[in-house]
Amino acid sequence: VAERRQVRVDPILDERQAREVIYLSILPNLLLSLHPDYVMTHVMTPLGVDRTHVECAWAFPKEALEKPDFDPSYAVDFWDLTNRQDWGACESVQRG
Repeated sequence: VAERRQVRVDPILDERQAREVIYLSILPNLLLSLHPDYVMTHVMTPLGVDRTHVECAWAFPKEALEKPDFDPSYAVDFWDLTNRQDWGACESVQRG
């Protein structure tokens, strides 16, 4: 029987990395946003030629989630606003 061990890796970000966001597109329908303090995913599911369901999810470090005052709204609210603006722009371009 193989032994399983959990290894904790504490990332050390320099000043520049602490301000960077890395965006990855994994075809056919997954977008990853790697932020210094959380990871966000967008999963897009086509519903028809004119409709797409977009589901967003956030993953925060365990240490952040365990804090009694943890509030993810700074990320959720920001992306809700940003996504709605982006979707409106995309829809406008598609209409011509």
